[in-house]
Amino acid sequence: MGTQIAAAGITVIDNSSGWRMDPSKPLIVPEVNADVLKENDKIIATQLFNYPMVVALNPLHKKYGIKRM
Repeated sequence: MGTQIAAAGITVIDNSSGWRMDPSKPLIVPEVNADVLKENDKIIATQLFNYPMVVALNPLHKKYGIKRM
């Protein structure tokens, strides 16, 4: 259904696992990397499981360059 909606020109934000590993779809946490979105991105993947952790760790990564956890 998401692809039909996106084909109609509507942006779809998908938090299922359906698009997360698709390299053609951006994996977005808005507070962290919304700047990578392009006008033609109509299906946007997000992940709710680690969302709070990513938001909390982003400032530390920017300052210290977290390599792995």
